[in-house]
Amino acid sequence: MSKKIIAAAMALVLMALVFAGCSKDKNPVIGTIGGNEYVFATDEEGNTIIDENNKVVINPTNGDGSYILDEDGEKVTAKIDLGESVIIAKNRIVTSTYILTAPEGWYIADGNYIAKDGYETNQCCIKIIYMGEREQGDGYMEYAIKEYNKNLEYEDDIEKEGYTVEQSLTEVTLHQGINAMRWDCYVDTKEDEIGYAERYYFEYDGIMYLAEYSCTSRTVYNENFDVQGFLAENLKMV
Repeated sequence: MSKKIIAAAMALVLMALVFAGCSKDKNPVIGTIGGNEYVFATDEEGNTIIDENNKVVINPTNGDGSYILDEDGEKVTAKIDLGESVIIAKNRIVTSTYILTAPEGWYIADGNYIAKDGYETNQCCIKIIYMGEREQGDGYMEYAIKEYNKNLEYEDDIEKEGYTVEQSLTEVTLHQGINAMRWDCYVDTKEDEIGYAERYYFEYDGIMYLAEYSCTSRTVYNENFDVQGFLAENLKMV
């Protein structure tokens, strides 16, 4: 057990001894950090609270699940270092840099991404991929162009197999004013399966990310699905 977890556990024990009051919520937001389960404090919109030092705010509880209250009857809060941990809380994936929500009709799949209800996880899903710090002179735009050109090299070979391939690369602005390179690729196999991917390469605070929507099932594929609008509603960079 790390020193941080031990220190946090000791802090919770001390708080339990000092504050004797208690209360319960019907629907607490519960998740894990480093294998330990916590009740997370949330803001007015129900979002898990993470401070500027990548510490997640929690509400300590007693052994029976009731909240520990201060002398004014308010919930006590404590902070746990999130670091590189991933929190799965209710319908949200929370990291130190982004929050991805699984809205109605979607679920959180193993591997920390969201997938469409009623389908296997690889048939229709959205992932946020951490790509590391930007290297000198090689940012998200250059990376996206390299990947796009690499895929163009395979296009002729795929079409020789009788498949239809459509690809495009454009500059877009995501929500929160983030500039991105959008790559679309559609492969029609003329069978039950298709191959569609919509990728957004972008940078946030000097870190490169890839937001990817992929679909491999013709039954779930919807050409009118607004991926960029979906991300605007359900992805928050923090």
